[in-house]
Amino acid sequence: MRGTILKRAKGSWTIIIDVGKHPDGRRKQQWITVKGSKRDAERRLAEVLNKVNGGLYIRPSKDTLGSFLDTWLRDHISTRVRPTTLDGYRWRARSIIKALGHHRLCDLEPRHIQAYHRSKLDEGLSPATIVKHHNHLSRIKRVSSGNNWLVDGSYILPRLLVVLMLVF
Repeated sequence: MRGTILKRAKGSWTIIIDVGKHPDGRRKQQWITVKGSKRDAERRLAEVLNKVNGGLYIRPSKDTLGSFLDTWLRDHISTRVRPTTLDGYRWRARSIIKALGHHRLCDLEPRHIQAYHRSKLDEGLSPATIVKHHNHLSRIKRVSSGNNWLVDGSYILPRLLVVLMLVF
């Protein structure tokens, strides 16, 4: 594979790489904007070309966590679980969508999920419920990464640290 670097505005460069061919024979190209110096653009080009040549490059998706979660519940979960279980999934999904639904799947970071966990603890949810929310996110991650909707293994779930209260 090969790539090209074009100068755009001051301090902005565009990388154009070939990532394969369409079924009709046309070239598939990915355009990536890099802010900084030409050297930064050259480094980024080398990184992306290594991933393309190694078969590890996945084009960034514009899907948000909210839209993916809706699709996942409708297409994958609704046919596999009982209606009462589905209600619990929908309740957790509404909570997740409200807090994290606007993030693109490829832009979701561990700090977003940790902030979500913290906010749920502050709202008074029990640690067991937060573990269920975490498991929900973990399952979503497995499905989305298995279908190549994530980039470079992004959306790494943070370790869940839950303090259990013992009552005597």
